Amino acid sequence: MKIFRSELSSEFKNRLFDMTAGDLPDYGSPFKHDLIQCVLSSTKVQFGFHLSGSLSAIHLFECDRCLDPFSIADQIQVKLWLTPNQGLTDQDELEMIYFPDSMDEIELAGTFADLLYLSEPMKKLCADSCKGLCSQCGINLNNSNCLCKSDDSVNPWENLRSFIPKQV
Repeated sequence: MKIFRSELSSEFKNRLFDMTAGDLPDYGSPFKHDLIQCVLSSTKVQFGFHLSGSLSAIHLFECDRCLDPFSIADQIQVKLWLTPNQGLTDQDELEMIYFPDSMDEIELAGTFADLLYLSEPMKKLCADSCKGLCSQCGINLNNSNCLCKSDDSVNPWENLRSFIPKQV
């Protein structure tokens, strides 16, 4: 998504930008809908421009336990500073992007793709109560019960009991 310097200088407020998932670098994160919306406001600041707003997308995931597809609507707050001063971009506490005065436009698709990717959950679960798959027959335990008998005599963790101190 490109934004022109002239647009930034006009200090727009709550402007809607539509992007498609195809406009973003492919990080292997599919989206339920191809449309990704971005509502931004631009403000001139002493060292460049401040962009703030939100990025909205619906991620499509596969549950880590039951492998069923599910989606999560995500709205990410965006706070970016665009500056021609390359020395300011080394600050870790702010999202500073180098935008030299010689450039008339800036491409933000990569930055927005990073924000969307970083917002993904580490453990992708369709529900906190997901029961997962039967380890013997593979049936989804959220949808039905299996008739497999669990073999309690074979426990791979049994040897760890020897490390538990005996109570006197």
